[in-house]
Amino acid sequence: MPAVTMLDRLIEAAFKELISPVVTAPTYHLSHDQTENVPPSIVIKASMGSEEPVRGSGVFSIPVEIIFEESYDDATPASHSVQCSKILQVFYNSSDLSTRLNATTAIGSARTYSAKLDSSEASANNEERNYTQNYKLTVIAFPNSIAS
Repeated sequence: MPAVTMLDRLIEAAFKELISPVVTAPTYHLSHDQTENVPPSIVIKASMGSEEPVRGSGVFSIPVEIIFEESYDDATPASHSVQCSKILQVFYNSSDLSTRLNATTAIGSARTYSAKLDSSEASANNEERNYTQNYKLTVIAFPNSIAS
């Protein structure tokens, strides 16, 4: 698989590596996983879209969606909120998110130049009896740079 088409998977794995030590209870799923998503879970999806680099730069703008879901049976609104706050702390730690993504072993030789949270949206579904927090981020990355 070419490096460009794997960039999304590297970014997903890097986010998993950052979040999993902080929020340990859920099962983690990446976009290419074929396993059934049963709460509690965190699904991490990065999409390359048209796979066209930002004009003249060789870097890609990659939308990332992270969905944290818990069942009413497993969590209270307060405990779910605490877990969501822990995830936000990962995004807003004292050091730059892009720097921390580059420090993961999962990112490999790819490099991120910018990573930011675009939105965070909470919801509850009474029919499915679950709480969901949906984080949307944008990552600017280069698929195969030489590690410095």
